Amino acid sequence: MNNFTPTFLAAYLNRSMEENWPFLKEHISLLMSIYIPCETTSKRQNLPWMTAEQRRKSGRKHRLYSKAKSSNDPGSWSTFEQFKRSTAKEQKRARWQNLNTVIQKGFEDNNTRPFWKFAKAQRQDNFGIPPLKHFHS
Repeated sequence: MNNFTPTFLAAYLNRSMEENWPFLKEHISLLMSIYIPCETTSKRQNLPWMTAEQRRKSGRKHRLYSKAKSSNDPGSWSTFEQFKRSTAKEQKRARWQNLNTVIQKGFEDNNTRPFWKFAKAQRQDNFGIPPLKHFHS
């Protein structure tokens, strides 16, 4: 941006606002694409309790939803809802089984860290945003 600024300021008065804005915007976009890293995350795929079968069922659930939404057929919606409930039950069961085995293994190894990690993650304390400055009166 330091190299671009003198070039832009040298001729910005000779151009209209409609010409200056795309020129500036294009350069900022170029710098963003070069210097700002992009990363895609996949939250659901990296869960330790999700098996390949559960991932397939999740995909099937999404396909059933798309079909029900596009057809708006009550039969399709009921099929989707039933499949969604059974998939959710299986995923909850698998999550708790995984959690129990991890915590149980930790206790057997005399390691309480997995338990406290889980307990800390379950806390939902919200203390709000603290004041930025404290004035003494």
